[in-house]
Amino acid sequence: MNWRAAVWIGAFLCALAAHAVGLAGIHITSDTPPPPVETEHEILLAPIGTLDGALEDAGDESEAPADPEPAAPPPPQRPLPAPEPPTPEPAPTTTPAPPPLPTPAPAPVDTAPAAAPVTTAQPARTSSSGPRTATATPARTTGQPGTNPGPQFGVPGGVDKRQAEYAGLLQAWFMKHKRYPYPARSRRQQGVVKVWFRVDSAGNILEQRIDTGSGFRILDEATLALLERASPVPPPPPPLHGTDLTFTVPISYSLN
Repeated sequence: MNWRAAVWIGAFLCALAAHAVGLAGIHITSDTPPPPVETEHEILLAPIGTLDGALEDAGDESEAPADPEPAAPPPPQRPLPAPEPPTPEPAPTTTPAPPPLPTPAPAPVDTAPAAAPVTTAQPARTSSSGPRTATATPARTTGQPGTNPGPQFGVPGGVDKRQAEYAGLLQAWFMKHKRYPYPARSRRQQGVVKVWFRVDSAGNILEQRIDTGSGFRILDEATLALLERASPVPPPPPPLHGTDLTFTVPISYSLN
């Protein structure tokens, strides 16, 4: 509706109400009507076209259905409570391992020379024999060294020259097969081992033993292993066949 039309309608209605109230008061206060008094009343009239349009608008408004009231907004949803965090499981406790027991120190290596096998007799040695000079004595028929020492090489009355040469050949053969034990080398153990052995005409070593040890068991055992490893040795020359030969050969172990 136009607001101007509403103003005109309101003014018109107010004027009518004022006249009605005045007429009712006159009838109630006096029985005889007073002489008519002409009063001037100013009535504002709207133009015909304007009033008709205002009335039509008012009628349209009364006939038009009222606008539906807006629906009430839904109540705000309450936020869901946050899920509680899972309770952490207690960490497994580990018991520290006990400290390792101290390793016992290795037992000292016995450096005492190995005891030579007990024999009933050994070939004698003279002071003129050097540490590297091989000696040979004729063997007894029983296979054991005799009680009397045999003649020494290189001296008057000695054995055959060919037997002395054969003894030197055997010493060179042993030096070719000699092995210096690493434990003895690392401990700087040195010495000379004199080994006694008996050989047949085919070069097989039939018997062996330590005649004079070096003072170190490792070197003495290495010398016995040397003879086992080097057997059979080169056979003796034919003139020496027919009897077993015994020899005492020095085997030297030196770091130089």
